[in-house]
Amino acid sequence: ELRQKTSELEMQALRAQMNPHFIFNILNTIEYYALENNKEAASVMIQKFSRLTRLVLENSMNQLVPFENDLKSLQLYIALEQMRYADKFKVVYNIQEQITEGDYLIPPMIIQPFVENAIIHGLRNKADGNGILNLSAGLQNGYIVVRVEDNGIGRVKAAALKANNPIQKKSLGLKVTQDRISIFN
Repeated sequence: ELRQKTSELEMQALRAQMNPHFIFNILNTIEYYALENNKEAASVMIQKFSRLTRLVLENSMNQLVPFENDLKSLQLYIALEQMRYADKFKVVYNIQEQITEGDYLIPPMIIQPFVENAIIHGLRNKADGNGILNLSAGLQNGYIVVRVEDNGIGRVKAAALKANNPIQKKSLGLKVTQDRISIFN
C-alpha cells in the first residue's frame, strides 16, 4: 500500500511539472513580441499560457481526467507552439464526438509528449512552412485510439539534425509516457 501511494505521488509530481524548456521558450517568445511592440500577440500568448498552466495544474491532481479536459490543454499547447513557430504548421483535429461527450477518462498529459515530438522533431525543421499536424482520436473495440501524424522532415532527417546539434540531451518524455501507458493498461 505504501509503495502504491508513493508511486501515485511520484506520478502526481511528474504531471504537475511542465517541461521547463517549453516554459523558457514560451517566455522568450512573449518577450520577443513585447520587444517588437506586438502587444496583442504578447497578450494572446500570455492568456493561452496562463490557461494551459491552470489546466495542467488542475489535471495533475487526478490520475485520470475526462478526455475532453486533456484535449483542451493539448489544444492550448499546440496553439502556443503555432505562435512560437510563426504558424509553420497547421493542425487538423479529427476527434470522435462520442469521446468528448462521454465519460471517457485518460491519464493527464499522456498525448502531449507525442505531439511535442511531432512539432519539435518533424514540423519545426520543415523548410516550406506547409507543415500539417493531424490529431485523431476514436473508439475501437472499447479502447480510445489516438493518432498523432505529421508531414514533417521524417525520423531519419530529424535524427541527423539531432546528431549535428552541439547540445546533446537525453529525452525522457516518450520513455516516461510509454511507462505510464504500460502502468495504466
